[in-house]
Amino acid sequence: MGKRRGVTLVEVMVGILLSGVVLGAGYQIWSATRRDVALASTRQMLASQVRRALDVMAKDFQAMKAGTLEVTPGADGESATIKFERFPLKNEGTSIGVDNTELVIYQYRKPRLTRTVRGQGERPLAWHLDSLELARGGRGAFEPGGINDIPPDQDGRNARMDILMTASSLVPGSKRIATFSAHVSVFMREEYYATANKSRFIAMSRLVATNPANLRDQDRDDSMLTMGLLDPEALARLSREQLNELYRKETEALAQTRQQIEELNSNISDIDTRTTGRLSWNPANWFSWPTEITDIQRDIQRHTTSAAVASDIKKLDEKIAQYEQDNLRDSFSRTVPGFQNLDRNSQQYKDLKEVYDLMVRDRTMRKAHEMAQRDLPADQRTAYRSLLEDFNPASLVRGQLPGNPPTTFNETEEQFQARRAKAQMIQDNKGKVDLSWMDSDEGADRVKIYTAAKDLKDLAETKKAYLESKETHETNLTNIRNAQNRAP
Repeated sequence: MGKRRGVTLVEVMVGILLSGVVLGAGYQIWSATRRDVALASTRQMLASQVRRALDVMAKDFQAMKAGTLEVTPGADGESATIKFERFPLKNEGTSIGVDNTELVIYQYRKPRLTRTVRGQGERPLAWHLDSLELARGGRGAFEPGGINDIPPDQDGRNARMDILMTASSLVPGSKRIATFSAHVSVFMREEYYATANKSRFIAMSRLVATNPANLRDQDRDDSMLTMGLLDPEALARLSREQLNELYRKETEALAQTRQQIEELNSNISDIDTRTTGRLSWNPANWFSWPTEITDIQRDIQRHTTSAAVASDIKKLDEKIAQYEQDNLRDSFSRTVPGFQNLDRNSQQYKDLKEVYDLMVRDRTMRKAHEMAQRDLPADQRTAYRSLLEDFNPASLVRGQLPGNPPTTFNETEEQFQARRAKAQMIQDNKGKVDLSWMDSDEGADRVKIYTAAKDLKDLAETKKAYLESKETHETNLTNIRNAQNRAP
């Protein structure tokens, strides 16, 4: 029988040391991952907010009635009122009607941006803005002279409006600041056609090449130029030299659009639409399974036409609506008798849903805050400040948003009373929102996938817009080539 060898104390100590090193490294990776999740969650929230606000504002400016723009910047440089008449979009959402107009008012009071359409009330678009910049005709809205009375020009460049938004927010439980910037350029259709000289070709190449005025040299997440197809009849009147220059510019614009689509595809693939299979104990998410949202995500990423992505978005909307109905049902079934039978257009339903959305957002931010706090020394930890604290009617002050320090902005008495009424509505209804179902494993999975689906939709809408732009450039290049073949 061989001699049996025991384990020495030194070997035990070395083993413990090595295990500690491995576990410590693993914990550091896990901690860093949690902090990155909090940062990514905050940044995605900002991106969604800015993209939606830009999309709404761009469509409004595109349908603006010529000569009605009135931008009044505040003396503090951090506020402005933007007012104009716009033609309503037709059902297809791309062409505008000319039978009537509606008044649109944007109120920017850093950090909030709201939009009011005549007869529809005020609607918040963004609430974390650091800056909002508008520019046209080589001038910015906050520069001397402003952008209200830009004279018409023959080539239509003054009908181009550039919009830049930058948003930022403190990452819950840390001292890090998440930021997101994006800009969009649109042509105000009626001004474009009203001011352009119809007897000559409007040089779209000059419009494409024009740098956005008053937009500072800084990193941006995305940019987009919205414009229409080039007219084959107008192209036929151009010289070969003009056609060659226009072809070069359209090629450059197409290359830039394709690059943006590639970046969007990468962002789309980064969204986690997989479920843990209710393995809520698994912090590293080592095991996950695809969902029906994952299938749509793959389609959105691989599809290369705006029509295909539009179909994907429709499917996504149906899934989001189903998730939302299930979430609302579970949140109100015990607190609001007959909730399922409420008219979705009723004010009661809209109020309950608004409070639900606020409390879900607050819950997400609280979770991110708690996650990040675990890695901080006790003396550096901070208490979470609920979003609901901003809606306490008793503590509201006119022209001031709660915070440390408070944010001041210009606010009329009428606007203040409307804000107080909304705060009272939230106060009255917050006790009716029961989110306890989200604490179950199945509920947590559902919330995760629902949130991912909404983030995915934002990116899908952006990709659809870029694909439409790409298709426009490709058609333009075909029309230019045809004109080049016929040119003397």
